[in-house]
Amino acid sequence: MFELGKASMLQEKLYTLIYSHLSAYKNADDKIGNMPFDYFMSYVSGAGISILKHWVKDDNRIDKREFVHHFYNIVTVGTVGIVKQAF
Repeated sequence: MFELGKASMLQEKLYTLIYSHLSAYKNADDKIGNMPFDYFMSYVSGAGISILKHWVKDDNRIDKREFVHHFYNIVTVGTVGIVKQAF
């Protein structure tokens, strides 16, 4: 399913889901902070596809509810925020 690249419906659905969630945070100049929103979305959606791909391929995958929780946490808190929680 991940060999299809951008044509994958899963990737498109994930991108749309993330886009709709994060669009509320972009400013009038179509940026988040001072970063163009499209660049921001490229990073976030790419990371989202990567973690989902890892979960699907993992022979010892975590429960889907736990996965969704972690994914949501990464999107909302961010990587730095999660690292800070470890201390």
